[in-house]
Amino acid sequence: MTAASLLTLLPAFALGWGLTAWLWPRPAQAAELLFQLIVGAGLGMGVRTCLAFFSLLLFGAHFGGLLWVELLLAAGLWGLALRAGRAVPRPAGGFWPRPSAWGWGLLGVLAVCAAAAAFSYLETVQHTPHGTFDAYAIWNLRARHLLSAADWRAAFSPALNWKAHADYPLLIPLSAAVSWNWLGQQTVRTPMLLAGLWTWGTLGLLFSALWGQRGAAAASLGALVVVSSPLLIWVGSNQTADMAVAFFVLAAMALAWLASTRGYPAGMLALAGLCAALAAWAKNEGIVFGLGTLMLGAAVSLRTRHPRWLGWLAAGAALPALALILFKGFVAPPGDLFAQGIGDILAKLADPARYGAVWRGLVETLPMVGAWHVLLVYTALTWKRLRGSEALAGWAGLAVWGAAAAAALMIYVITPHPQVWHLKYSLDRVLFQLFPAAVLWMGLAARPPEEWKLISKG
Repeated sequence: MTAASLLTLLPAFALGWGLTAWLWPRPAQAAELLFQLIVGAGLGMGVRTCLAFFSLLLFGAHFGGLLWVELLLAAGLWGLALRAGRAVPRPAGGFWPRPSAWGWGLLGVLAVCAAAAAFSYLETVQHTPHGTFDAYAIWNLRARHLLSAADWRAAFSPALNWKAHADYPLLIPLSAAVSWNWLGQQTVRTPMLLAGLWTWGTLGLLFSALWGQRGAAAASLGALVVVSSPLLIWVGSNQTADMAVAFFVLAAMALAWLASTRGYPAGMLALAGLCAALAAWAKNEGIVFGLGTLMLGAAVSLRTRHPRWLGWLAAGAALPALALILFKGFVAPPGDLFAQGIGDILAKLADPARYGAVWRGLVETLPMVGAWHVLLVYTALTWKRLRGSEALAGWAGLAVWGAAAAAALMIYVITPHPQVWHLKYSLDRVLFQLFPAAVLWMGLAARPPEEWKLISKG
């Protein structure tokens, strides 16, 4: 059944790969090709769920026609990509640049650690085939409701317990629902497979982005920081939306940074906007990141007098943004967070003890996220001064990341639920949503091991 579930994903992958092939010049290096394949697969799944939502509004929970729509779109995009095919100059290192001694050594260590993590991941998913409580109380339950209820809108009834979070966006539930509809049965293998794709896709995305920009040694070092995190296996296997948010936040930041090194081509900006909006379509926490990306894009466009940059970002974000607006405006019930009165929220914002509780939760949870402090020290010791457009993209990306992190922490200040409980059961997952992107930023801001004067021959 795992193979059958994978077959249902292939049309979405073909659509996403066609989109990246059309909007992005032919890859100049193997790292770019790997990045395109991974980000294209994720984008294809994101676009599928947006189209599935529109189909849900128009025709109900019957997705048979969606297959033909995806195949036609994929064929059209691949036709456009072939027609607009253009070669790009190959770098001096060739398509497969030879890793340095540092690169080979760190690649070997990464291979061993990744294999161990993969084994641990498989063991975990075998023992928790339904994921964690949030998976079967929110994400998988919503997918089952969409297909099984007499009226699919019952999946968003205000009568549901607040723990069902009926206001959460639909990227994860619709991913499973479409596959289940095509398979004709609700197998647990489908959400297990989807969770694995988001998990290992995030790791591959980080590695390929750093490999293309800083070499194999830096890529391996960054990937080692993530693969060694105790949360990678747990967050990745629990079948919630947190890993999908991490994937799209990382992809948006990487695409914006890559675009800065190529003169901000329209296609790459559109892909970055699409990724930022899909982070919002994955979970509520991604909404701040998506809005922040567009706002910073507007500021950068005004400062550099390139209004078209914002236009391409917004064009890429349009499809998920439309789906999210329609969902929040006409389908989802009000969320539990702002069900409390404005007076209660202001009182909590004025209470210093609530900020202290968040700080204590942050101090206790950060060590669980991973060895980020090791990479932070490495980045501080080997700082690579960013210049020109790369500096603009880097600092803008860090600002958006910081805004998303600050907003996530402020939620714990105004939460209507017991604060300590809320921090205990969700802060680690929320932090991990932003963790791979933080590792990417530090990896790009640091000099690769080959250039570190303390260890280089010169």
